[in-house]
Amino acid sequence: MIQDFKDVYRGEKCVIIGNGPSLNGMDLEGIKFDTFGANKIYTFPYAPTFYTCIDSDMLHDCAPWLISHPEYAPKGIFLPNYLPFPGATPLNVVVNAPFSIDVSRFITMGGTVTFANMQLAYYMGFETVYLIGCDHRYVKAEKGGVPGSKFIASGKDPDHFGDNYFEEGKFYNRPELDAVKNNVYPLANEVFNRTGRKIINLTPNSAIECFERGNIDVLYN
Repeated sequence: MIQDFKDVYRGEKCVIIGNGPSLNGMDLEGIKFDTFGANKIYTFPYAPTFYTCIDSDMLHDCAPWLISHPEYAPKGIFLPNYLPFPGATPLNVVVNAPFSIDVSRFITMGGTVTFANMQLAYYMGFETVYLIGCDHRYVKAEKGGVPGSKFIASGKDPDHFGDNYFEEGKFYNRPELDAVKNNVYPLANEVFNRTGRKIINLTPNSAIECFERGNIDVLYN
């Protein structure tokens, strides 16, 4: 039950890992804090403390992999409640809603799974959230289509770590860059700040401007 995670980590620090190309060459295993990963982070390969996947198209790829790899066992696997996945914590995922401070009621998609992980981190009580891999640049997936629309992946993927994160011939959703950057992330930042908590972006050359910046060395020293 999601309620089992309520305020368990109050006052602690954690890391939310995006899947941007800045992860290439990073030492994720050496991070000294609990981590949130999402979607295809397992192909890095890496097993975060908490794993989340809420996008329906991404679930078509990720759910079969999770089923075939029972050894992949984070402390929490968070998936939508319409997917009866053994051992997962179900979430009531909604689209047009604000930042949820009580994810036992609902969690807002917000155009990026990183936003969902921010809501989970808040619910669990984490005081400081560090961001890595949140480049927020999608030079290929964004091109030539309406934000949020479908596209078929082809060729190498420069928008994520590795070259084949978006697999050739499969459907995915185009990123909603402006909405996320100008509305969703500032909202998360405001909620954290008004309760004396903070989100610090450690991603080198990140296009996200609303969060306090920090040095990535804090994850290891």
